[in-house]
Amino acid sequence: MGRLGAVLRFLLFAVLLVILTRAFFFSTFVVQGDSMQHTLGNGDHVLVNHFIYHLRPPERGDIVILNCPMGDEVLVKRVIAEPGEIVEIEDGVVYINGAALSEPYLSGSGDSHLEPVKVGAAEVFVMGDNRRDSSDSRDFGPIARSKIQGKFLLVFWPLPQVLDWN
Repeated sequence: MGRLGAVLRFLLFAVLLVILTRAFFFSTFVVQGDSMQHTLGNGDHVLVNHFIYHLRPPERGDIVILNCPMGDEVLVKRVIAEPGEIVEIEDGVVYINGAALSEPYLSGSGDSHLEPVKVGAAEVFVMGDNRRDSSDSRDFGPIARSKIQGKFLLVFWPLPQVLDWN
């Protein structure tokens, strides 16, 4: 029973470690929709870090998984503005505190307009990279940090092009 007991304890420990890791640190998520096109595509399977925002607040440029403030939907968006900043959009160009934001990741800016919005102390302003096909803070306003589930880490399926052996 000594060797079998050790193996069973190891297996139990491994299962417990996986469960705790998934519950508190990392999980998987499937992207639904085209709002993050070309950064993330519909059906991409991604790894999400749930722990990072216990160590630091979300930062501009982070891609986050969040609970939609207007329903039960889970969304993927990019943090555009941080607490205390003023966001404004003119002719599709985003301005943070009066300075144009460089956004090389965009899939098309559109011609949206947004009157100045001040982001609250415990909020962030989020937008999709595909501005023409994104429901985001332009529609529902800045979101509470408590709505953020975690930070996008990587796409693991379909296999990244680097690993595409076709």
